[in-house]
Amino acid sequence: MLRDPNCAAARAGAWVNVVGPDARREFRALKAVLARTMVFADGRRHRRLRQIVAHGFRRAALEAMLPSIRAAVDAGIVALLAAEARDGEADFMTQFARPLPVRVIAGMLGVPFEDAFGLVASSDAIARFIGEPVPSAAAARAAEDGAQALTAYFERMLQPVGRDGTPRDGAGVGLLATLIDAHASGRLSTRELIVQAAMLLFAGHETTRNLLGNGIQALLGHPEEWRRLADSPARVRAAVFEVLRHDSPVQYTGRRVIRDCIVAGRRLRRGDLVIAHLAAANRDPEKFPDPDAFRVDRQGEATPLSFGWGPHVCIGAELSVLEAWTAFAQLRQRLPGLARIDDAPARIDNAVYRGLARLRVRCGAPAAGTAVLPGNACPV
Repeated sequence: MLRDPNCAAARAGAWVNVVGPDARREFRALKAVLARTMVFADGRRHRRLRQIVAHGFRRAALEAMLPSIRAAVDAGIVALLAAEARDGEADFMTQFARPLPVRVIAGMLGVPFEDAFGLVASSDAIARFIGEPVPSAAAARAAEDGAQALTAYFERMLQPVGRDGTPRDGAGVGLLATLIDAHASGRLSTRELIVQAAMLLFAGHETTRNLLGNGIQALLGHPEEWRRLADSPARVRAAVFEVLRHDSPVQYTGRRVIRDCIVAGRRLRRGDLVIAHLAAANRDPEKFPDPDAFRVDRQGEATPLSFGWGPHVCIGAELSVLEAWTAFAQLRQRLPGLARIDDAPARIDNAVYRGLARLRVRCGAPAAGTAVLPGNACPV
């Protein structure tokens, strides 16, 4: 279904409109953000937008991100240790998983971390709306406010001077500069530029945050697998993919049928909304033997579908893997005594995004020396 040309990703407008009769007027910013992003685009428009954004996710760009990712992991470990010293325990989500991907995507875009972190609540409001199978008016209003905050921020970033009248140079670096260049050459409209920037900030942390939380929850819940990362650090990348398979941070995605067709033996009608359960596919016993077991040494099996597949496969998938790879490797080496306090921590209330609301941990004594990542090459 994810590769079938009869199943379109462009479904945002109709999705928002189901909220109520006034949705077309009331939720204009939300519809603009969703409908104009490459996530909800098809065909030539999708290829054009993706080609522009892909510049920031090529291999050389990801390799260049390694120092900043390591620095973000360092900051997270320092925050965990400080919280434990102060409170006797730490919250892995608050101190580590939540800020780390925001630091990374902020640096990638070329915006201040403090600004990006201040917009996380706006981003979360959009994620809650997306995560409601039948969107409510309250969720749509909160998401509308979030969309307005995100777009207003990037509109300000594009102004040549700040509010105090001083020249603004924050938009002259990073992926945001690439988008600005595309706008200057006529490949992006002003609205498309703003919306892609907002989408990148939103998508750049939501999935990775949940991957980090789900990953540490699973690894610490399987001590023998956690130990294997120390015995063979090269297994860390395999561990990331096993977390994606076993506890997918994205549970499902949808498509709108644009022509009557048959997919996987099922007859679909034009206008149908089709839901693809990625997490269920990741437990398919024909693709993953003993699918309910968590093992970091799976070899020769299918690739999990957690980041989607086909033309709309997540453009930031390898960046997210790289962040988790670096985080799990450094946590295992530098905090070998890391342990969960809660066996069954509370999860966020979201049908699409599966993650933890909180994960109480104790760090134990930090290991001496500097962590050495597995191998010297970027694993993407």
